[in-house]
Amino acid sequence: QPGDRVRFQPIDHAEFVRLGGDDSPFEVTP
Repeated sequence: QPGDRVRFQPIDHAEFVRLGGDDSPFEVTP
């Protein structure tokens, strides 16, 4: 699905969540 690849990008967790990512601790960058 579109946006699913975002989890593979080197972004921080806040950015990931801001982009609409799920706030689940599967690959959290503190």
